[in-house]
Amino acid sequence: MSRSEQAFNYFLDGNNCAQSVIISFADVLKVEKEVALRMAAGFGGGMGRMQ
Repeated sequence: MSRSEQAFNYFLDGNNCAQSVIISFADVLKVEKEVALRMAAGFGGGMGRMQ
């Protein structure tokens, strides 16, 4: 499965867009998925939810 397909599936599972992308690359970044989720949580709705 490609990384874009992984990201799409993570998004369908309820993660925001930023989380979905970073989780797909967690192995490359050498970061645990749980840590990656927390790192990207604030970016999914725009900075400060000002989107």
